[in-house]
Amino acid sequence: MINYNKEAKLIGLKYSIISFFNKNKFTILLLLTLILLSLLTGVFTGIKLHNISGTINIEKYSFITLISGDIYSVSIFIKRFLSALLVMGICILFSTKKLLCLFGYILICYRAFLLALNCTFIIILLGFSGTINGILIILPCQLLILIVISAVFIISLNSFKNKEQCGKLNDSYFKSVLIGIILLFTINIIEAILLTTFKSTTLLII
Repeated sequence: MINYNKEAKLIGLKYSIISFFNKNKFTILLLLTLILLSLLTGVFTGIKLHNISGTINIEKYSFITLISGDIYSVSIFIKRFLSALLVMGICILFSTKKLLCLFGYILICYRAFLLALNCTFIIILLGFSGTINGILIILPCQLLILIVISAVFIISLNSFKNKEQCGKLNDSYFKSVLIGIILLFTINIIEAILLTTFKSTTLLII
């Protein structure tokens, strides 16, 4: 039996995504380009640092945590979730004013840079064969988190721009932020389960 209610919701979701992309096409493409450049910069920076010094001193990079034994714990999960939540919150704050929005772009790009730099260091330090599980899990999960943060940032830019005209934020905006928080939590849960299951020996905290 066809569930027309479910089918209608899927069609509505598809329409919302297409509408969101069409409305923010330039901003999305700009942000994606900046993120890609930041990722490439992170990779090349990691390689260059290693080539110059010959070794990488982990203590200089506080955003890297190497863990032996149990890869995950409740405290580590909370730190990673709060890190993503903090970045999203700051991006929302930067979206409130035109003069501040540039810093939102910079923060997102910086997180992308750190992600690529971390992954590069992991491969260099532990070898690809020893980190393949971590790279295949961490990289896609953190990229998804970056996409969620970027989407909430773009939605916030539009919402606060409309607020200047209408005088208040639309109720749908708060719903979008709540969905963003739920997605961040869910992705972190999935990442935690995968890292624990495959028992990777490397953990990034960005």
